[in-house]
Amino acid sequence: MTANADPPARGEVDPLAFFQDIAGVIEVPWQFSAGADLGYPEVEGVRTPEWEQSGMYMARLHTAAAVDGEVTATFMRVAGLVDPPTALMTPEMQERVERGFEQAQPLPA
Repeated sequence: MTANADPPARGEVDPLAFFQDIAGVIEVPWQFSAGADLGYPEVEGVRTPEWEQSGMYMARLHTAAAVDGEVTATFMRVAGLVDPPTALMTPEMQERVERGFEQAQPLPA
């Protein structure tokens, strides 16, 4: 059985085979979920420098999404599992995130 195939019409499903089969499909949503959980200090887990950088980039991306519809659309496609997470990291997207982040920043009082 594969994650993209129709389930068998009859018979039992081997749970171990099933979970091995879908592991690649659920990896991205699981990483999004688990990574976000680490944002809460009471959650146990390793917060690597890469996790810190990713969190800072995502915060900037969310800010930029408020002023740049292309950033919003790409984020929503990734969140909806239509596009891979790498779509948020292309040089063009990183440039849009930086421009949008700067544009969205409030002016000093």
